[in-house]
Amino acid sequence: MTETTAGPLVSALANALRECPPDHPADPVAIAEMLPETELPILRRHKVAAPYFWARAARCGLDDVAMAEATRQRRRAGVLADELAWVSRLLHAHGVPFAVLRGPALAACYPRGWPREANDVDLVVPTVAEVRPALGVLGEDGYVVARPVVCRRDPAAGGAWLGVALNKTRADLEHPMYLDLTVGGPAIDRTACVAIGQAGWAQRRTVTVAGQAVPAFAGSTLALILAVELMERDDPIGRDLLDYIVVARQRPDWDWLRDQVHTHRIGAGLNRLAGLATLTGLSEEADRLRWLAGTARRRTGLRRAGLAVTDRMYRRVVTGAPRLALAVVEHLPGRVWYHLGLPVYGYPPHPVDGPVRGTGGAAVASLPGFRARIRPTARAQEVDDIFTGCQPAPPGAPLTTPELRYWQEVLTEQLASAAPPGGVDRAHGATYVEETIVADGGADGTMGIRREGQLVAAGRVVECRHPLTLARDRRIEGLWGDPACPGAVAELLELVPDDLPVQVTVPDRGTAEHLADPLREHGFRPEVVVVRRPVTASDTAGPGVRPATAGDAPFVCECLGTAVGRGLFGRSPAVDVSEWVRDRFADVTRDGTVCLVVEEAGRLLGHAYAVLAPDRYRAGRCGFVVDVFVVPDAHGRGLARVLSGALENALLRYDVAALESEVALRSPGVSGLRANLASAGWVDDRVRWVREA
Repeated sequence: MTETTAGPLVSALANALRECPPDHPADPVAIAEMLPETELPILRRHKVAAPYFWARAARCGLDDVAMAEATRQRRRAGVLADELAWVSRLLHAHGVPFAVLRGPALAACYPRGWPREANDVDLVVPTVAEVRPALGVLGEDGYVVARPVVCRRDPAAGGAWLGVALNKTRADLEHPMYLDLTVGGPAIDRTACVAIGQAGWAQRRTVTVAGQAVPAFAGSTLALILAVELMERDDPIGRDLLDYIVVARQRPDWDWLRDQVHTHRIGAGLNRLAGLATLTGLSEEADRLRWLAGTARRRTGLRRAGLAVTDRMYRRVVTGAPRLALAVVEHLPGRVWYHLGLPVYGYPPHPVDGPVRGTGGAAVASLPGFRARIRPTARAQEVDDIFTGCQPAPPGAPLTTPELRYWQEVLTEQLASAAPPGGVDRAHGATYVEETIVADGGADGTMGIRREGQLVAAGRVVECRHPLTLARDRRIEGLWGDPACPGAVAELLELVPDDLPVQVTVPDRGTAEHLADPLREHGFRPEVVVVRRPVTASDTAGPGVRPATAGDAPFVCECLGTAVGRGLFGRSPAVDVSEWVRDRFADVTRDGTVCLVVEEAGRLLGHAYAVLAPDRYRAGRCGFVVDVFVVPDAHGRGLARVLSGALENALLRYDVAALESEVALRSPGVSGLRANLASAGWVDDRVRWVREA
């Protein structure tokens, strides 16, 4: 990337946004043609990396650095959406009224597909009465109060204004999930907020986030919230200007908005944004912003003046006598401070010693055990004990909903990269992976390894029993690892208990090829290879081959019983093998089964048995060859080849495109068998690895 200033970038994005018709999908290719080369620090500073890389990727692809950033942005957006949808469901279920303040409400104003960058979730509840139930619901979900709760008496906010910073551990984030909860409306500064009136609450709309309807403010109220947010920044960023453009499209009541800006004296931020609009050549937007801001007036008032005086006094005392400052803060009655409309800071109770020194009651919204102080000051040990923060997710924590989607994507890619000649139908492959692996158990049993919050290895560990020995074992389903992160798969395998045998089936080529080394290093050995070949019409013919009938079932089951017994490799069955085989294979004429026998002079000499199974690579079914067997005294006559050819021809009538079968790698003569299969066009498709307990 070449060095450039932010002006051309923001100008290009703003003009691209203005040219996108509302309620239409944005065209990333057309947008990318307007964008200048821009350095990553500038994109991050102006919080426009997400739309920039989204557009560039569609037109010309991304280099490794840009791809990593784009992936990070996409992952973060998915995590935030998933978390907001979950929190919304929880609050709805417990009857807590709320709305999102900014992020998703603003994102919903953009053209479809245009990504808006965000880092946290901001929620607001109407009055202080909702704080306690909201914190109860969020606390049960793992959120913790991350720093002192800011409390201030404010009749405009329904009696009191509160600001609560909450954190929660999510395995798919490299830092805690940040959620800010406020009462009444957004804060302008420490002494005032802009209260959202009854009309604003009544006119809420819903935006869809990760499939969940989330309440949000619209039109004029949303524009007012944006004006308050601009007061937080000395220098506006590019995303602010894009937000203003899309909010302006919502046709807010400009006269009402201007009155609110003047009443609350929040025009300074709009004036600064007008400067950025001028810099980027957006004169129409700049003029409108300056009109909204009017003559900027400094925020004054007795509370602000009093707070400034006490700030200076506190700084002097804490510099010269920190212990005295702490003692004063601990003992000074916060209730008076609170009723004067000045901010106090509520501390949750100490986990062992209970409430800290301070003022309770209304000053902390009657939150159980909370105590208010006039300054966010406490003993170091108190801070460490109370605000312990979120504990990091344990290694191998289950996959989150966004990670499940990502797991499906990479498993689909793994499947496609391992596809035999003829390739894969990607849409079918994605469905196959979803139905047979990802959606089959959701997050249950999943394990993930992360690097800075990014999933780099995953799988699902399930416990089951061997159908014949009834011995317990484990299976790893959907094993995947990022080839660019060596050691990730090994780290995941370390977490799989070794008290039971473990088996895992993975492709032996494509993006899964690198899995073989960590599997060997952790005691796994290949036990079975699944082979595959296209179905072709066979001209191999022989007398006496016919479809099996019910009367042939005893012979077929006897042959299968022999094969099943060999597959136990000396392990003792806990069930009657003959009965087990009869239960599953005796109906040789049922739908989905293709069974042939070869007969000579009234004597059955062999059989071929296949079942129709879903094909993993393409829509339709494949023929899974269970067994081709010839009695020993008929060996050497080519009957196995005749049966195989007849089976293939029979499967063609079912519109089967491919054959699959299993080869036990510990069977006698397996080398010769594999050579014969290879000469007949069979190729290795995937390998079942086993680790003994």
